[in-house]
Amino acid sequence: PAHGSGPRESAACLVHYLYRRFSTHSLGSVQNAKALKAKKEEGNKAFKEGSFDAAYVLYSEALTIDPNNIKTNAKLYCNRATVGFCVLCHHAIRFNISSE
Repeated sequence: PAHGSGPRESAACLVHYLYRRFSTHSLGSVQNAKALKAKKEEGNKAFKEGSFDAAYVLYSEALTIDPNNIKTNAKLYCNRATVGFCVLCHHAIRFNISSE
């Protein structure tokens, strides 16, 4: 065989390819996880401040970051539903007060 085309070189080439392929994927996953956590925390902060519309938008944006993160997205859907309920309650209370 010609120099550089034996089984060792092929194996080294495969290892190099796999390293590049999966280390890039892992880096992307880490970046997504950080972005997702940051956006969720922004939503939590807005919720605690009573900015329900902003919290709803932030939770919705967070849901687009990593659709495969089932655990965090489940929490985001619950948080967003809670915000939606709070908005409805807030509007109902305002309507009731203005009707009196």
